[in-house]
Amino acid sequence: MNQSKQTPSAAPETWGCKTDDLLTIYGVFRHGLGKAADLIRGAKPADRERVEFVSNHLKELLQALHNHHQLEDILWWDRLKQRAPESTPVVERMISAHEQVALLIEEVQGKLAQWVKSPQDKEELLSRLAHLNEVLFTHLKDEETYIMPLAAKVLTQKEWDEAHSIGMNEIPKNRMLVQLGYLLQCSPTPQLRQEVLDSLPGFVKLLYRLNGKKKFEKEWEKLYGEKPR
Repeated sequence: MNQSKQTPSAAPETWGCKTDDLLTIYGVFRHGLGKAADLIRGAKPADRERVEFVSNHLKELLQALHNHHQLEDILWWDRLKQRAPESTPVVERMISAHEQVALLIEEVQGKLAQWVKSPQDKEELLSRLAHLNEVLFTHLKDEETYIMPLAAKVLTQKEWDEAHSIGMNEIPKNRMLVQLGYLLQCSPTPQLRQEVLDSLPGFVKLLYRLNGKKKFEKEWEKLYGEKPR
């Protein structure tokens, strides 16, 4: 990621933004990583194609999480600390959590690679994954409780949306519509799901209906053995 650190500069009268789209992204992480252990346990060692498929899915999810945290580090923390100095201890806690999660992601990625080579050996992978989830899910709740309300007060909508714009550009083009399917499927509420749909340009909605939706549904069913809602 080549983004440089941003300097807080927006005038106070422009502060204030809507932040609940973050809950949709967190829905993807909570669902995908929450179900990961079941996918790993359910992949029979003799079924190498299945092991590879599950591994690729989890690698993509872990990379998305890592990229998301990097964007938060680059775009949010300095601005929040400068505009709301009293939030510095909370922001520093978020930074520390990101560092811990980054190390755990690295460990899980390493164990995933070992699992693909030796599919019968999955216990260390499951152990590292459980530790990641414990730390991550606590951190996500922390961000929902403290960072979202703070950002809603002191960031502009343009600043908040910047993370989404950059993040979208990092998704491989051949995966963009499928990942949209995961966002829609894992949205915590129907209202948030509708907000995702309403935010899409018309041509993206059309492409998703014509092509992306079927690809996503096929992948979801292959992963979980059931049709998406």
